Amino acid sequence: MTETNPSYSKELHVRWADCDFNGHMRHSAFNDYGAHIRVSMFSEYGLPIEKLMHERIGPVLFREETKFYRELRLNEMFKVDCEIVTMRRNGKIWSMHHHFYNVNNELAAEITVEGAWIDLDKRKVMTPPPEYVEFIYKFPRAKDFVWLESN
Repeated sequence: MTETNPSYSKELHVRWADCDFNGHMRHSAFNDYGAHIRVSMFSEYGLPIEKLMHERIGPVLFREETKFYRELRLNEMFKVDCEIVTMRRNGKIWSMHHHFYNVNNELAAEITVEGAWIDLDKRKVMTPPPEYVEFIYKFPRAKDFVWLESN
């Protein structure tokens, strides 16, 4: 089993389409970037979206919570990360955390998502195949990572 890995992160910039009437990044853009980072992480850790689509397996969210602390404005660079906070040992159910940092490395927002893997044909939550679990175990884990009990 993999020990805690450094978090996965990318630097991005606020686009015109991300801004609202108040001149800062709109609330839903944060969630869009969170989804973008998750899919990028899946791909870079061996589960590209093309593979998931071909094998008819996908991530599904049950809950998404966003907390806002500072504004991000048009063309401002920011960093967003992704790490696993909780997970069942079989990889079926998990939660992830994203942190958004401005150019001064100040926390601008954080997102917590709870999700699972879904069989796209049966439309039911599923335990991922063993080869997927091997990739999932490599995902970066939070310092306070906790294994979930299986039900």
